[in-house]
Amino acid sequence: MYRIEESPGLFAQQLGIKAGTTATTINAPEAFKAALGQGMPDEARFIDTGRISMFDSNVTVYWPEDMDDLKETVNWRIQDQSTPITGFWVVIPKKPVAELRESDLLFDDVLNLILPSGLVDNKTLTFSEEEYGIRFVPRLDSALSPVP
Repeated sequence: MYRIEESPGLFAQQLGIKAGTTATTINAPEAFKAALGQGMPDEARFIDTGRISMFDSNVTVYWPEDMDDLKETVNWRIQDQSTPITGFWVVIPKKPVAELRESDLLFDDVLNLILPSGLVDNKTLTFSEEEYGIRFVPRLDSALSPVP
């Protein structure tokens, strides 16, 4: 069960979704999307997309398939400067779950991939017993650039 289902409004607030914000979910589980829809503040909206695309979104909540998918999506989002990034959430399995699933999405590897882009991690949030999210925001003193 996703924590958002317990208190959708509070969870949306913890994600950084405020009135007037547009949030995008990518590869989100159905239960998460349904609860997020219930927890959106007034005048906020969310878009669900299966893949990254050009979008007018401040907050993104993203479940990458693997590190290659993550790299592609981060680079795409950095190139899309139509809307400032206020929160780019990467939801990954907790370490024991990642090891069981043989996932390459491990915390240190995700940081090593994303930090050179000029995004910095500033918050983590438990999504479920198996997953947590890491929020990335632009570093104040640097420009964003694609990851190698």
